[in-house]
Amino acid sequence: MNYRCPHCDTSLRFRRVPRTGNGDIRRCPVCEGEVIWQMPPARRDNWLWSRFQALGLVVLVIAVILDFHPPTLLAGTALYVAGFVVLLGYVIRENLRWRMYRAADEPPDDAAS
Repeated sequence: MNYRCPHCDTSLRFRRVPRTGNGDIRRCPVCEGEVIWQMPPARRDNWLWSRFQALGLVVLVIAVILDFHPPTLLAGTALYVAGFVVLLGYVIRENLRWRMYRAADEPPDDAAS
């Protein structure tokens, strides 16, 4: 994740970035520029966490209903694990490129995409 101030390019990772009186707007402790903290979409989208694994979970439930039918159980487990690997890759990729702070006058990052 990128914790740099969009104004002065100083890392704000371990610094206290106090809020101003204007809602989510904060002030950079180095340059006094107004910044807004953004939560990555990989953390705020609850449906995202389940949709990668939903198909595998459905197949596993069917396998249990069919009295642990081996091919269905194997397919469900494989789909569930593959969904978890894809989810993990997505979360890591999104978090590595995400800017935690944006200038107060910029549109949100996820609005541009």
